[in-house]
Amino acid sequence: MYCKHFMAFFGDIMKICIIGSSKRHKILAENLINKGFTVRLFSRSEEIENLHDFDCIILPIPTLKGDGKLNIDGSFDTNIDDLLNKVSKETIIITCNYQNDQLNTIDINKRDDFAFLNAIPTAEGSIKLAIEHSERCLFESNILITGFGRVAKVLADRLGGMRGSVTIAARSQKDKSYAETLGFNVYDYKKLKEKIDTFDIIFQTVPSLVLDKCLLEKVKNDTIIIELSSKSKGTDYCFADKKGIKVVHAPALPEKTAPISAGNILTRTVLEIIKEQSI
Repeated sequence: MYCKHFMAFFGDIMKICIIGSSKRHKILAENLINKGFTVRLFSRSEEIENLHDFDCIILPIPTLKGDGKLNIDGSFDTNIDDLLNKVSKETIIITCNYQNDQLNTIDINKRDDFAFLNAIPTAEGSIKLAIEHSERCLFESNILITGFGRVAKVLADRLGGMRGSVTIAARSQKDKSYAETLGFNVYDYKKLKEKIDTFDIIFQTVPSLVLDKCLLEKVKNDTIIIELSSKSKGTDYCFADKKGIKVVHAPALPEKTAPISAGNILTRTVLEIIKEQSI
């Protein structure tokens, strides 16, 4: 297993399959070809064939849609596990939010090297949306970030640099302490109801319901909410709409706002994975 990939990384032609129709995947394909790899890009589900012929398979980001089907253009009715059932256990399979314990799958979303770099275009894209949709400058605006994960950390850093008054709402004492050491205001979720009416812009990054009816009742009507959670479950959209609060749904920002950077970040991660697997 490792000998084959070691030789491929240091000179032999390695055959890589990329499944994805985004510009990020096209940039990845170009970069890998320029590195000397043999690359096949499948941009529609109807094109996919002979996956067992490849040394490395890169699946879409995220790998599956909400309905459990492959996240690619076209009609895909085959179960993802059935699609990979002829693939060798030696094949490197790079996924996003998908795992198959019977195969050599590597979920890039669990890797800090990818997640932190990918948080940069997400954070910058979300700031762009806030500027476009708000009638206020970010400078001196009261800004709330719910959660303090990878995206929230990068976002808070950028907003602080723009002299916004940034508050972090977090549950864990570790996150609250870390945010406090960086100079941000910090609130526990339990006390958020007392302060949420003071914010002009809210960046919601938690993948579970945070901004429920109880909190939204206190939010100012002219507050802008940027919903960044990957599953978009952090805000009660129906109640926000009923109250007249603008919620900007912002999925897949790296691909939408900075596809070249997103493609280069993905390339760096893929090359690092191949190197690790080779050794």
